[in-house]
Amino acid sequence: HTQVFYPIEQAADTLAFYRDFMETASDDVGCYALLINTPPVDPFPERYHGQTCLALVACHGGSLDAGAVDLQQLADHGDPMFSVVAPIPYATLQSSFDAGAPDGGRYYWKAQYLDELTDEAISVLVDGVAALPGVFSNVFIEPMGGAIARVDPGATAFPHRGAAFGFGISSGWEDPADDEAAIAWTRNLFDEMLPHASSGAYSNYMDIDDGHRAVAAFGANLDRLREVKSTYDPDNVFSLPVQQLH
Repeated sequence: HTQVFYPIEQAADTLAFYRDFMETASDDVGCYALLINTPPVDPFPERYHGQTCLALVACHGGSLDAGAVDLQQLADHGDPMFSVVAPIPYATLQSSFDAGAPDGGRYYWKAQYLDELTDEAISVLVDGVAALPGVFSNVFIEPMGGAIARVDPGATAFPHRGAAFGFGISSGWEDPADDEAAIAWTRNLFDEMLPHASSGAYSNYMDIDDGHRAVAAFGANLDRLREVKSTYDPDNVFSLPVQQLH
């Protein structure tokens, strides 16, 4: 795996590099781009503590040798404040950001898809994250394409096989007095990115006020999912407000 952290001043150039890197990356590579608060701990330089930064967090599911070659390209880009390329257990990678979303925090999400990560979208995004609304907030880009795109949209419940990237805003803060400002910030950045987004939404990233987006989440598969729901869960035991399958 690799983790590479860049000062926000390098974010636009690095996101363009990330876009091009993922376009030709093998199916073994998964890499998220995250705009987060720089952790206020070593080995991050103190002058960046608490400031927004860009992190590329990647894993490689192939051989160790191939992974080292592929992921070193990320660590070699630009002038990162911190980088590491090393083999780790999968479970360790999966839990490596748990501390960034502790129990008891206050969270609000919005999400959409991007058919492409244009220079214009990158500019809007970098400007929008100059000041994140809470210590646990992050804005992330996750790669699609590859094996995801080679499955028929009607083969599973998930229909959004053609998107290039998923885009999410996960705001996290501590003080209830900050609720209104944090939620407003999240909605504003979501709206600013809409001109660059494609249709659709990922159901796992929808929040309590996204119930009207069921069609966006499931597309042409929605009616079939509702039939499955009525057959196997007629009493709506398994329920989330955002799904609207009942």
